[in-house]
Amino acid sequence: MEYRGIVREHKLWIKIVALIVAGLVIYRSIVTEQWIYILIGIVVFLACFFTKEHIVDEKGADIRYHLFGMNISSYWSWGEITEMQTDMKKAAPYVMLHFEKGVSIRTFIMKPEDIEPVIEMAAENNPDIFIDHMTVEEQEERERQILHEQEVERARKRTSKRRK
Repeated sequence: MEYRGIVREHKLWIKIVALIVAGLVIYRSIVTEQWIYILIGIVVFLACFFTKEHIVDEKGADIRYHLFGMNISSYWSWGEITEMQTDMKKAAPYVMLHFEKGVSIRTFIMKPEDIEPVIEMAAENNPDIFIDHMTVEEQEERERQILHEQEVERARKRTSKRRK
């Protein structure tokens, strides 16, 4: 089964404005013979047609980039992924899913109904993966604990400064 993440797409008017800006930059760089700005204009022009998609399937997590029929895939297999974490609050009403491979992290935003099957697929394909799946209440409790510990530490520092 293949699960697709939610990727934000730019609105049409933003793409049109970017195309106009790219055209103006290229035109101005040719007229003024400042050739380095042609590269900037080309990059802005290409960015208007660039798309990507997040895909999680039986093989692993994949980010696919598309530009004028060229497809580039940045793929992590389940064996390479060491940890998965869910964040129910940041992307509400959706769920943010973090895939970790060493020190690298990829973040996918997915529908809440897709999270449980993805977690089961991850556990099935890589039994060594650490999965940190918390509900909203558990996440809020953890945040309250962290805030309390920070307040205690600040109070301790204030009292130690007053004694000096």
